[in-house]
Amino acid sequence: MGPEGAIHVSVKNEAALNQLKGRVHELLVSQMSRIKSSESNEENKGVPT
Repeated sequence: MGPEGAIHVSVKNEAALNQLKGRVHELLVSQMSRIKSSESNEENKGVPT
């Protein structure tokens, strides 16, 4: 059950645990890319090119 796209995970028998870890890793990598891009854009705003 749960929202669309939810992963049914069981910690007791490790069902879908690797899939969950993979999705969390993808999310973290994506967020870090956004943060780095945002920081880069902020630094370049005041610098004439």
